[in-house]
Amino acid sequence: MDTDRTLLHKDEIVKIRNRHIGESCKLFFRSDPVKIIRALGQYMYDESGNEYLDCINNVAHVGHCHPAVVKAGTEQMSLLNTNSRFLHDNIVLLAQKLTETFPSPLSVCYFVNSGLSINYISYYTLLHINDNLTELIPANFEGVMSILGHFHV
Repeated sequence: MDTDRTLLHKDEIVKIRNRHIGESCKLFFRSDPVKIIRALGQYMYDESGNEYLDCINNVAHVGHCHPAVVKAGTEQMSLLNTNSRFLHDNIVLLAQKLTETFPSPLSVCYFVNSGLSINYISYYTLLHINDNLTELIPANFEGVMSILGHFHV
């Protein structure tokens, strides 16, 4: 990352964002957005150096820029960065190691990168084990979201 480049003012970022990023990608604190420029551990920092405890992003378990995670990620990405649809030692060895800690009868791992991915897998797992999924969901249930037709295949 080039840390010496000129940084955009928040107003300019909002203007560019509104033009080039879809409306469904909501911005936190829209009336006065926070411009985060770096993060370390459990904290994020804005352009003025203010520190924020990060309770929003998906890094709470190890923090931002954890040296061990950065090192492992760098090593792996310099070797291979692909999805789980190809054979590779690491994914099966990790799954084996994880499932050894699971209670019986759990024995399978699904590696995903988002909440949508796990919803998709959950839905199709239910379809696989029950030919008529509608029997599992009450007619007046309002908590089901549509995941069909999205970019995950």
